[in-house]
Amino acid sequence: RFGGSYPGMLAAWSRLKYPHLIYAAVSNSAPVQVVLDFPQYNDVVAASLRNEMVGGSDECFDVVSTGHDEIASMLTVGTDTETDAAREKIANLFNVCGGAESLAVDKNVHAFLGDGVVYIPVQENDPSCDGDLCNIEKICHYVVVP
Repeated sequence: RFGGSYPGMLAAWSRLKYPHLIYAAVSNSAPVQVVLDFPQYNDVVAASLRNEMVGGSDECFDVVSTGHDEIASMLTVGTDTETDAAREKIANLFNVCGGAESLAVDKNVHAFLGDGVVYIPVQENDPSCDGDLCNIEKICHYVVVP
């Protein structure tokens, strides 16, 4: 059995539980010790956005990081009128399910900001993909080049 991430976890646990059936297991980057909040994963994403070997750069990281900070600030700071306007703007810009009303709920704001405003395909970064924003190089090019 081979696997990375979740499949790796299953490979390792299968080998542990059924050693008489599974001779060996290779598990790469598997979360065998589950952690509920794992902010260190954001460090991996940040390093990837800076990594020139996969198409990242310091400038790309700065744009994404600054954008996240600005959105967090818009959703958490200001008068009620400013916050309502910010929620409406962000909900429309990012097509937030439930609209601005859903961003009035703290747990939804935390989920939106915590999951990341933009999806960065760090684990499955495929340099040969053909979608518009399907890998780090294409995402960085999009956010950096005017």
